[in-house]
Amino acid sequence: MPPAGRLSPCSRRIQIVNPMQLQTVIFPALLFGLILIVWLVRYYQQSYQEKISSLLAGSRVYETKLGPVEAAILGEGPPIIVLHGAGGGYDRGQVYAHPDLGYQYIVLSRPGYLRTPLTSGKTPCQQADLVAALMDALKIKKAFIMGVSAGGPTAIEFSLKFPERCMGLILSSAVNQPIPAYKFFAYAIGKYIIPSTFITWLFLNRGGLFAIRPNLAFQLFGKPEKQKQIKNLVASLWPPRPRFAGLENDMENIKDQLNYSLAEIDRPTLVIHGTSDAVISHRQGVRAADQIPGAEFISVKGGTHFCLISHSEIIQPVLLDFLDRHTS
Repeated sequence: MPPAGRLSPCSRRIQIVNPMQLQTVIFPALLFGLILIVWLVRYYQQSYQEKISSLLAGSRVYETKLGPVEAAILGEGPPIIVLHGAGGGYDRGQVYAHPDLGYQYIVLSRPGYLRTPLTSGKTPCQQADLVAALMDALKIKKAFIMGVSAGGPTAIEFSLKFPERCMGLILSSAVNQPIPAYKFFAYAIGKYIIPSTFITWLFLNRGGLFAIRPNLAFQLFGKPEKQKQIKNLVASLWPPRPRFAGLENDMENIKDQLNYSLAEIDRPTLVIHGTSDAVISHRQGVRAADQIPGAEFISVKGGTHFCLISHSEIIQPVLLDFLDRHTS
């Protein structure tokens, strides 16, 4: 036992932290955290205002006999009407537009997205009627109809209801039959997060799509122009609130309300689908190509749901040839 008044060896190892030392560490950390939060909030607010201003400036709302439709028109030439997928808007359709190829792209916001109200048409059949009404308003007699992902059902409905106005049907990674129930599990959870403008902004600004689709990141490595297109596509999910009504409606439509007789389509058809599409199974593309009479099929080996961009060097020449052959 150590003499009285002396600390044992174990006691000597115990050091009492000076409160002043704690303050010199904690206070700067708190101050830095506060500055970071303030900067992040201001950056977010600025991003939101810039995006809203951009969306308003990039399109106009057309009045039709069935209700208002938001659309942007790009380029000159034979018209191609682009029907975007779930979660998008006219800005999603712009990602697929190539007006430099000599065609006019009419990219619209389907009902429930941005400035096209859901009342303009809830079902794919009603949305096909709305497309025809928009063509009337624009004085367009015939057009190519391009349905991407969840825009596929509306494109199919249009080709069936208005064959005389459809120069050709293009289905890219498109839905043509109900989606398996298990794929709605993620949406059932995500729908409580998706409406949060701030959380989705954080995710999208950190390259979230590339994080959950590493094969896509690999395919686009060293291809800055394609990376920019994918980032623009991802950006078309934001802000989510003015798109959420359309997203919910799409989820209902593709769950169990699709029952098409694809064999009745008698318009020239081009089907595009990636073999590694984890969103809409490649089997749906095979089904459409098999059942639509005379359909041409681009089966993109290794292509994801975004093969229209990632494998454009394969797809664009075939697509352009298809358009040129069927322009009338």
